[in-house]
Amino acid sequence: MERDQRDNCSTTGTSCSFTDLHCSHSYNVTVQALGAECNSNLSSHAEICTVPCSPQNVSASLVCANNSALISWVGNPGSVSYNVGCPGSRWRF
Repeated sequence: MERDQRDNCSTTGTSCSFTDLHCSHSYNVTVQALGAECNSNLSSHAEICTVPCSPQNVSASLVCANNSALISWVGNPGSVSYNVGCPGSRWRF
């Protein structure tokens, strides 16, 4: 579902699923009961916040003087911390 786009789901059950949500976005959802003659008022809204987007422009530099590495990246809104790891080694998150 595109940001600021309206979407709906009709069901006879008590749950619906929305796909293609964008990372680092929040969505407000409401529910309305449909009757044979009349419909209910809209429910209060519930907010859904999706996972943060992946960091961009990740780079790594070897620091030979002390046998270490400097890893840097561009963060994204909604990220509060990061895990950095090196797959295939003992240094993992």
